[in-house]
Amino acid sequence: MRIPIYEEITADNFDLPFLCDLFSSKKIGKIPMYIILHQLHGDELQAALTNITEALIMLNIHPRVPYPLYVVTKEIPNHKDLLIVPSVEALPRHFHNKARRLRSKELALLSKCSILSKKVSNLNVHQRFRQITKTASAQKQLFDHCKEVHFFQQILDGINNRKTEESED
Repeated sequence: MRIPIYEEITADNFDLPFLCDLFSSKKIGKIPMYIILHQLHGDELQAALTNITEALIMLNIHPRVPYPLYVVTKEIPNHKDLLIVPSVEALPRHFHNKARRLRSKELALLSKCSILSKKVSNLNVHQRFRQITKTASAQKQLFDHCKEVHFFQQILDGINNRKTEESED
């Protein structure tokens, strides 16, 4: 298996059957990919995003795991299902690696990643992702509360230190 680096999907037609055929022939979900939609505006763009989402659902491919599918457009800042970026340069740099010969440890890690990505592909990712999102929001809430408690604890420690300094004087 080669290192996962970005690959561009080129399409001039965004009808649902065409997208299903295109996505099934590409390695979507197996490597990070992006599709550029700068040429579409308004309702055409909304229809294309809807058809992309429906095609991914029909093929049982999640747009974020194991490898993401990014949509490059400046018209819409975000989407509920797809990952939107304003330009190719704004794509996360993690997958901007140049192909080179790997060392043995890197090959071992890459084979482990490929096995794990196959396991993720076999899961019902859409259902699991909702559960992961719910758990993540609860963890974020817990983090916020702990951060607040830590802040108040620091204030209380500062007050107690001043009291002990005043009582010693």
